[in-house]
Amino acid sequence: MQVGEIGLCKSTRGQTVPLDVQEAAFRAQLKLAAELERTCMLHCVGCYGNLLEILLGVAHNLPPVLVLHSYSGSPDMMRSLLALRGSRVFISLNAKQLTDPRMKKAAACCKELPIEALLLETDAPDQAPSVELVEKAFDQVDEAPLMLQEGSTGVNEPALVKLALLGAAKIRGVPPDKLAAAVYQNCKDAFGLDNVAQ
Repeated sequence: MQVGEIGLCKSTRGQTVPLDVQEAAFRAQLKLAAELERTCMLHCVGCYGNLLEILLGVAHNLPPVLVLHSYSGSPDMMRSLLALRGSRVFISLNAKQLTDPRMKKAAACCKELPIEALLLETDAPDQAPSVELVEKAFDQVDEAPLMLQEGSTGVNEPALVKLALLGAAKIRGVPPDKLAAAVYQNCKDAFGLDNVAQ
């Protein structure tokens, strides 16, 4: 069981709630996650400095695990987050980030990120990768993802995590099966899924 997504957001949707209100709620949610000893899934858009400042302010009482979902910060910020004491930190990157050549920060983070801190996701239904890349990745798969089926509007879906894996493996220069095994173990560690068979 986890707490979240919680965090800070300056996106168009996030701006409907003032940042000071978001920060107060975030502090309270972090405190609850720490008290319950739960993994915390963090959402952050355009507020990484604020997020880090809050996490450092409660460093003595952090949840046991922090997962930065669809991380979009810089490599420098990633290093600062990974250096937090008192909490194991995972950085999760999504399929669009790992396959879109314009997303250079995500590629740099993926390349530098210690393998034991890497998670992969799709961020479905948001952030759909390009249909062309999905077609290439799923060329040999019998059941095409929903976004490739006739009449689809190109909606992102969990099956596209394969695309995140292929993108990350290419960026890191490692075989996809080796990376999949490491990320699978990270997922078990991050979410307390020790008894889940592969």
